Amino acid sequence: MIRTLLFLFACLCTIGHLQAQDDEPVVPSELSKEQILEDLDFLENKINALSSYQGLNGYDWRAALKKYRESLDSSKVASAQFGVFLSRLIGKLGDRHAGVRNLELPNSQFLPFVAAPLDGRVMALVLDRKTRTHQLRFPSYPYLKSINDTPIDAFLADIAPRDEKAPADAFFTRSVKQLKYMESNFYLKGKELPEEVRFTFTGSNGDTTVLMPLERKRRKHFTWQDEFYLFGARRKQLTDTATVRKQFRIDPDGIAYMQLSHMVYPEETPIFFQEFNSFLKRAKDSEALVVDVRSNGGGRRHLILELAKYLVHPDSIYVVNVARQRSDGPLNAEQKEDLHNRFLFAMDELDAREQAAVKKFLTSFQPSYELPDDRFGPMYFTVLNGQKLKKGAYHYDRPVYIMVNEYSFSAASVLAACFKGLPNVQLVGVTTDGSSGNSEGFFLPQSNYRIKLSTMVSFQKDGRLLDGQGTVPDVVIRRNEEQIFWEKDHQWNRLREVIYEKIGR
Repeated sequence: MIRTLLFLFACLCTIGHLQAQDDEPVVPSELSKEQILEDLDFLENKINALSSYQGLNGYDWRAALKKYRESLDSSKVASAQFGVFLSRLIGKLGDRHAGVRNLELPNSQFLPFVAAPLDGRVMALVLDRKTRTHQLRFPSYPYLKSINDTPIDAFLADIAPRDEKAPADAFFTRSVKQLKYMESNFYLKGKELPEEVRFTFTGSNGDTTVLMPLERKRRKHFTWQDEFYLFGARRKQLTDTATVRKQFRIDPDGIAYMQLSHMVYPEETPIFFQEFNSFLKRAKDSEALVVDVRSNGGGRRHLILELAKYLVHPDSIYVVNVARQRSDGPLNAEQKEDLHNRFLFAMDELDAREQAAVKKFLTSFQPSYELPDDRFGPMYFTVLNGQKLKKGAYHYDRPVYIMVNEYSFSAASVLAACFKGLPNVQLVGVTTDGSSGNSEGFFLPQSNYRIKLSTMVSFQKDGRLLDGQGTVPDVVIRRNEEQIFWEKDHQWNRLREVIYEKIGR
């Protein structure tokens, strides 16, 4: 009986493996020079044809490809090494959605403590799972200074290749997050992983150096993240009414608060949209409204328009986003549909009042890059038209604060950019990890690496790109130690003080 069950289990595993192979090709362990050259030629053609961000930041990716080609000899190359090169090359394009999606590096040894970012420094912590709070690993030496005598900033500089062109805050935080995966980090640096690693910590009492073995249990030390995010609602939980309602509250001091943890859309989470509108109707007489998109990794843009129903005056029209799609000729139906799904429309698709608003907007709009007309389609615009949005809503005319941080990404970063500068609205927190690219994926023919490239360039109202620059808050509030330790949400508490000052309390 046991043998029969084991046989059936093995069959199921084999079937599952075959299905996985059908879904995604397997990356071989090694590649010949000829195979790599074929992949590089294929990738070069794809970047030429698809990438909307190539050349915008001055990076000469063609020269990088040429140099890599010339470095190859007749010996075979480990596929992971080739994947690291690809990841670094694509990361330098400045396209925040781009990357190598199925690159697997050695990953069985981890940092023997928790690393957390605080004002450009790395705090070394341990998590007390019972109290669900962090403490310092070495109380007299709270900050990590170096690893094997490499200064921590230099160590972090090249372990997150996909994020190299992220805004400074996002790059630092994401690099600190990557620090946990020490075996991968040494592989990325091309260095042999020692059995023990020399960590130097620093504080007001000076430095201390400790030789420590790496941790082999991945979950022994959780990757640090803000508590409100780590223990917040998961995307799939936003279909449950009780869970959804926890995202909305009106405090006794009259401040209405909503947490948008994911950029969901009505067909996915109808309950969330129902509760969203119900809450805003209850919040009509609140003193102020706080919309929290910190650590929101994005999704779709529907919540931008849903929120705009309440924040845009019925008599107002605002142009809040401008984009251009890569195309060597007129946009096809699929490209137009992709733009429409992002609530981006061409001039001739807008009504007369909207066209007038766009024309006025363009008199002062100065895009940071002039894109060639023979490689990009016309400008498409996101327009917030109060007359069209007002159905079933009201105009919220009290102060509005949108909380953002360096993890506000994709559609969440678009939301921040769209509402910045509108009447009564202020962004609060840390510069977002701006990104908006309309990505397209493909597999390389020999390595089977899955590459993703953006095909759209997205501009903010001030002409700056979203990707690589993000949106700067009107009021900068950074984390403090209490927030790092999961004791208090300092950013929220400080914002409440800002609101009190505003409303005269």
